[in-house]
Order: sequence, then structure tokens, then C-alpha cells
Amino acid sequence: MDTTLAFNLLLSMADASHTDLDATWKMCGTPCDSSIPTFKLLDEALLPLIEAREKPACLADGLPEIPKRWTLKDADVGVFKTGRPNKQQRGQMYRQKLAWEKNRRQARRERREKTEDWVKVTLSDLLEERDYLSAYGVKGYLPKSIARLEELLKEARTV
Repeated sequence: MDTTLAFNLLLSMADASHTDLDATWKMCGTPCDSSIPTFKLLDEALLPLIEAREKPACLADGLPEIPKRWTLKDADVGVFKTGRPNKQQRGQMYRQKLAWEKNRRQARRERREKTEDWVKVTLSDLLEERDYLSAYGVKGYLPKSIARLEELLKEARTV
């Protein structure tokens, strides 16, 4: 098994595991969602892959930039005549957000695949997602994997 490929696949799955966050009333983070068991399974599957990967030879000074997360300020739908978007504008905003987030996930995936310092890139992505989900009340986003990556980063800095 190619551990790098499996590792990147699992990270892509983790990235897509909460894309319903603001799409439905049964969204990730509500009492009726099942994201926590899913995150636990992903965490348990990711840990052995972290251990199996070869440690990076050196730490990267900085990470390649990726698009920021979409916000309402990024919407390009014209003026809100009533102070808030109408039905057509809401639909346009939703489609813009989906396209933006798709491009963002693709940029993150490409950064993971091309950057040699996979520990720093992965930790950056997982911490960003954990903090984003935490704002919605979702706890338990890959805690063991994040802790292990933090240990690896700390070890690399002391060497």
C-alpha cells in the first residue's frame, strides 16, 4: 500500500466529512448528527498512516498560500436592495460558495501533495478545520492525529 496516497486520501475524506455544516438542519454539529463517530474513525485510521510516513528532512519556512475560507463579503451578487439578499441572490451566493470551497479544497490537496514538509501542512489544515468546527460547537475533530503531528513538529524543531 502506498502510505502517502492513503494518507492524502484520508485527509481529503476528513476535509469533506463536514461539508454539510451549513447546508441542512441535520448538519454537522447538531445533536442529531453523527460526525463525532465519523471523526473518531478517521482519527483511528489516520494515526497509523502518520506513523508510517517518512519524517520530512527539513521544516519548511512558510507554507504555500491557499484561498481563505469563503465569507459573505466574497459574494458577488450585486446590491441588496432590501438590506439582505433576495431568493435569487441567496441561490447565487450558495453556488459561489460551493465553487469557492471546491477550489479551496483542491488547492489544499495540491499543497499537501507537493510540499515536502507534510507534517506542517497537515497540522495547519487540521488545526484550521478543528477551529472552524469548534465555532459551531463540534468537538473531537481528529484530536489524536493533531496531537501526534504536534509532537512530530516539536521533535523536528529540537533536532
